[in-house]
Amino acid sequence: MNSPKIQTIGVVFPLLLDEIYSYKVPSEWNEIELGCRVTLPLRNKTEVGFVIENLTGSGGYSGRMKQAISLIDSTSPFSSKMLKFLKWMSEYYLSPHGLVMKAALPAGMGVKKTKKVRLINSDALKGKRLSEVMELIYKKLLRKESYSYSHLKNFIGPEGFDSAMEALLKAGAIKVEISYSGYDALSQDRTGKSDFQMEEILLTKAQAEVYSPIHKSLNGSRPKAFLLHGVTGSGKTEIYLRAARETLANKGDVLILVPEIALTPQIAERFGQFFGDNVSIFHSNQSESARRKAWEAIKRGESNVVVGTRSSIFAPLKNLKLLIVDEEQEPSYKQAEPDPRYNARDAAVMRAKFEGATLLLGSATPSLESMYNAKKGKYTYLRLTERYGKAATPTLYLINSESEKIKGGFSSVVISSLLKTKIAERLSRGEQIVLLQNRRGYSPLIRCTECGHAEECPDCNVTFTYHAATNAMNCHYCGRRTAVPIKCPKCGNRNLLFQGIGTQRVEKELSDLFPKVRVQRMDMDTTNKKNSHWKILNDFKKGKFDILLGTQMIAKGLDFENVTLVGIISADTGLYLPDFRASERTFQLISQVAGRAGRRKISGEVVVQSFAPENLPIQGVGEEEQEKFYRKIMKERKLQSYPPIGKLIVFETSSESRELAESSAKIIHSTLKRLSNGTKLFGPAPAVIEKLRKRYRWRVMILLSGMGNKKFREIKLTLRSMTKEIRKKMRKDLRLSVDVDPVNML
Repeated sequence: MNSPKIQTIGVVFPLLLDEIYSYKVPSEWNEIELGCRVTLPLRNKTEVGFVIENLTGSGGYSGRMKQAISLIDSTSPFSSKMLKFLKWMSEYYLSPHGLVMKAALPAGMGVKKTKKVRLINSDALKGKRLSEVMELIYKKLLRKESYSYSHLKNFIGPEGFDSAMEALLKAGAIKVEISYSGYDALSQDRTGKSDFQMEEILLTKAQAEVYSPIHKSLNGSRPKAFLLHGVTGSGKTEIYLRAARETLANKGDVLILVPEIALTPQIAERFGQFFGDNVSIFHSNQSESARRKAWEAIKRGESNVVVGTRSSIFAPLKNLKLLIVDEEQEPSYKQAEPDPRYNARDAAVMRAKFEGATLLLGSATPSLESMYNAKKGKYTYLRLTERYGKAATPTLYLINSESEKIKGGFSSVVISSLLKTKIAERLSRGEQIVLLQNRRGYSPLIRCTECGHAEECPDCNVTFTYHAATNAMNCHYCGRRTAVPIKCPKCGNRNLLFQGIGTQRVEKELSDLFPKVRVQRMDMDTTNKKNSHWKILNDFKKGKFDILLGTQMIAKGLDFENVTLVGIISADTGLYLPDFRASERTFQLISQVAGRAGRRKISGEVVVQSFAPENLPIQGVGEEEQEKFYRKIMKERKLQSYPPIGKLIVFETSSESRELAESSAKIIHSTLKRLSNGTKLFGPAPAVIEKLRKRYRWRVMILLSGMGNKKFREIKLTLRSMTKEIRKKMRKDLRLSVDVDPVNML
């Protein structure tokens, strides 16, 4: 007689375990949907895992198979298309599958653990001597069959409770039951308001020409990917709105990714004007409950349009037919930590493919990767060269900071005479000004005039930044704060020099030069409260402030018709960083912020202060300069085989022990040496910022070039196998991160 076949499941855990584990399923369970969460025994603990396989038999496992404990989700939180997308993301980014699946659910979708105490045999206590606490627990349970563990402990009190519970369990009088709950089954019926009235979005002749192929893609059987390269102020948002309107009319869903939280409310407001309460906002600054509510509304189909930052790439839209990535060049689309270290822009390409959706990447300064893909035919290239409403390109003024003696600090000036004059002119006309200084704080460096010592954070290899508002030195990496020294800790000299320029320093000079002018600073220090981004931008839009001063968060996407002057205080900030993308980022930032000026009837002006104004990235505002820059930078990348020509992967070890981080990096290097031709190895070497948050970091970089997609996939499989092997050998204090297509090289 044949024994019944064992029903098993293949499970992945949201841990640094890149394996599929097999478990028996209790006989009373029905078939489980893929993607559901279950509780399972793992290494003497109970862990939550995701089901990715339903099997009959052992699934190839030859050992003693453990049994699943409980089913958390009655239906899967993921569609079949989303499951394919998550599997691709795990494979491409060499990230454990379980961690990718965990990242796809909002924080508010965590698993709730409930612990109950039940009286199962009162006779077990007959004739036994009970302690006072045992007696209290017993009498309480006689009134009601069961109580939550936490309620019982709070009622009885903590003293002696645990030992009393242990004794009652040993006697067989009580039972402790643990249950788990999480995602509740939602209605599968679509309740979205697809019949609402939508206003017509009128396009200019130039916009209509660009929109024509997008229209064909939205209505065709083979959706395409587009790169929309439009100068600042050319009306890319109108193209987005028109495409979204057509998608909704065809009963499709729309996802719009934006790089910064600061941009989310503004673009959401524009979409809300046309599509009403069909729009959901989704970003990491929301509370857990707000994110869960938004996720559930999207899952039910009540929201057909989602606007959000990079994590919105996982939004559970049922019928995604249009995916827009605004400001696609932005590095903030890259998840730096923790795993999975994905790039939402690149992931959008694949999600659109799995969903059968049209993809629209938009930028005034496209990334080199996207320009390269357009030239190779992967994207259809669309160009908008005119500003909306025939607005003129702003006039550019380049100022040599050296000749103006712009040094920062307490005594020297940071605003050139020309910029000062231009600010006064615009203020006298009642117009508004945007000033960019891409460093927060007051002075990025405090240096001894005698020995040259600069005070560093003891936990990170970076100098402290002086903040005048708190009269303290802050580390912008780990958050450590300390008092400003009265004298040099090395030589005792009392003459300390405050060098460099931060947003607070510019704010101070503005208040000295224009005492009655209303200045609003926008940086990480002023936007750390809920809705602070929205309030600052809304107040500026209403004219409550004359000057908006900030870091790069004010450079993109903002559209204020009364802004006629843009000033860039230190255009060189970031230009000389040891990162092969430094000049590209500088060029993009300057071009983007310059585009905030003169977007309507009044012509705009841009004043750029730089110690190297002849540098091509500093001059890259006009269309001709932009083309020249792209040609130059692509030539440099080809010589080195750097992205987008080659593929870069960074393996980083970190430990509180420098020796351990270094020795582990050497082991990784020797392991990677096994790979075939077509690869280059760099390192092992310390990271540019070697010590960060008390941990030393060492890196090995591998550059893959001159290979086709098939060969690249083979290399990836080998790398994944090697990564598993390396992680198994990791010591407790040691961490390994793998970054595919890194964006930050520091």
